[in-house]
Amino acid sequence: MATASRTLPLLLEPVEDETLLSFCRRLAARNEASLTCVLRTCGLVAERGPVVLAPEHSLVLEPPVLEAVTFATGITSDAASRLVLSRFRGAINPGDYPRGDPARLRHWGVRSGLLPAGSRLCPICVRQDGAFRLAWRFSWVYACPVHRVLLQATCPGCGRPYSCDAVVAPPLPSMVPVLGVCGNRQSRGQGRRGPHALACGHPLAGRPLGCGWTNSVACSERWPTWPTSRSWAR
Repeated sequence: MATASRTLPLLLEPVEDETLLSFCRRLAARNEASLTCVLRTCGLVAERGPVVLAPEHSLVLEPPVLEAVTFATGITSDAASRLVLSRFRGAINPGDYPRGDPARLRHWGVRSGLLPAGSRLCPICVRQDGAFRLAWRFSWVYACPVHRVLLQATCPGCGRPYSCDAVVAPPLPSMVPVLGVCGNRQSRGQGRRGPHALACGHPLAGRPLGCGWTNSVACSERWPTWPTSRSWAR
């Protein structure tokens, strides 16, 4: 792990505030490759065995991992560093996270203000670029000041939290990601299971629920919930 063997054929630039896994999903879709292929090319998961991301990869990229990601994706080390939560110094302190213990790390994340699992989303943002934002993983971020709408917490199709941006075990990694639809596995009793399972497939860009203010300044003042607009985002 943490050794990139090659650079992906087709490259992309990260969207501002995008998460590492979201960036990898978009790269996989761009290259018509499975998410597993991209994660292994980036040195983020082992070459063999289950596709399980190290939970700390959502918080900080250690130098060997950072080097592998930049080599495989063609982006700069600064751009790669901005794909993880360590950019929000002041809102979260990645320096004191418990290493090597996923259960303790999950509890640490919740105490630090992160959602227990998955991500919220702005339906207009994902309609525009298909990218999940780091800010959506904070439990206290519940509105998008750019589009002045509330974030959606669960998929209307399957009724579960969005797991496209799952920190440890992304759903259906052996498939080519389909952007703009829910990537949760179909509910029990629906469709196929195991390696042949299908995604929920419900569109992510549903009808947005407005926040009730008519300009972005008012929305930002009433809901100061966007970390990238604060001084703690590097």
